[in-house]
Order: sequence, then structure tokens, then C-alpha cells
Amino acid sequence: MSVALLVLLTFVTCGVYSPIWFLRRRDFLNALDSSEKEITDGLVISVLVVWSISLVITILAVVAVVVAGVSEGSSASSSPIDGIDRLLSFAGGVMLLMLSFRAKNRIAQHMLRMGHHVEMSGLATFFLQTYYLQYKINQLPEQVDVARHFD
Repeated sequence: MSVALLVLLTFVTCGVYSPIWFLRRRDFLNALDSSEKEITDGLVISVLVVWSISLVITILAVVAVVVAGVSEGSSASSSPIDGIDRLLSFAGGVMLLMLSFRAKNRIAQHMLRMGHHVEMSGLATFFLQTYYLQYKINQLPEQVDVARHFD
């Protein structure tokens, strides 16, 4: 998968594609020879559910503002739902970071065991997450690139 397509899918799905990317790459990542913990269904599905609920809350809040006729210049009072939405977004982001670093470590350990040193940036993983991981997967040498079997 190209990184450009990944960016497009993430934009079109309002960010929900990021956990879907992990679901689609889970078998590939878990097939790598690594001592790092596997990518589990539970964590990926948790991120997907949390972000989906947050997206629904955001959409409902926007619809409520439009229906209520609140103008752009006025400030609506913060509701408990806003706090729940922020908490869900934060929790989903933390879980996605955990998945991203777990995947980064699995890829790096596998490549090292295959005799190929692959430099993987923790900073790029933190800020770019799935985009960076897909970029690095696309750069894997063909002889050790098992990702093509899982696309």
C-alpha cells in the first residue's frame, strides 16, 4: 500500500482507518520473528471502538450546533459529553501509540534477526505512526518483505 493511499483513506474515514490498518497488518506483524508482544485483536478493536464512538459524538455535536443555530462567533458552553469525547480521543491516541511502537519494535527486531539493520525512528513513529510504519514496510528488501503476502 502506498503512503499516499493510506493518508487518503485516513482522511476519508476521519481517522478511523488507522486502527483498521493495524487489523489489516496484524497477521504480517505477528508473523515477524520478534520477542516483542504480538499485536492483539483486543487492543486494535478497542482503539477502533473508542475512535468510532468519539467520531459519532463529534458528528452529533456538530449536528446539534447546526440545528440549534449557534453562530460561529458565539461560544457554546462545554458539556460533559465534550469531556467524554476528549477522554475517548486521548485514550484512543495512547492505545494507537502503543500499537505503533509495538509494530516498530517487531519490524526492527525481525530485520535484525534476518541480518539486516533497519534504522527506525522513535520520533517519526510517535508523530507519523501508521504512515511511517507503512513507509518503512514499503522499504523492506524484497527477499525479506513478507508484507506482500498479507496485503
